[in-house]
Amino acid sequence: NWLSRDWSASTLGEWTASLGGLGVLLIAALPTFGGGMWSAIFFAHGLGIPKRSSYFCLVAGSFLGYLAIYWIGAPLIGTVRYLTSQ
Repeated sequence: NWLSRDWSASTLGEWTASLGGLGVLLIAALPTFGGGMWSAIFFAHGLGIPKRSSYFCLVAGSFLGYLAIYWIGAPLIGTVRYLTSQ
């Protein structure tokens, strides 16, 4: 079963399992394939992190991921708009 799989066997799983809640936060902040909220939820469940702690880590990771996309995307969009208006 996919949910009962031992995720600590993967490289990402070993690294984030050693971090605990911070690992859940980092996975939730990843806007790439293999990262994101659903992966972080399954990972937090697999680590057995209490619900209150996991909710905080998930919300904080989502917010940090949004900020990272905004800080990277806004200058790129501004540059494209500047170059196309010339």
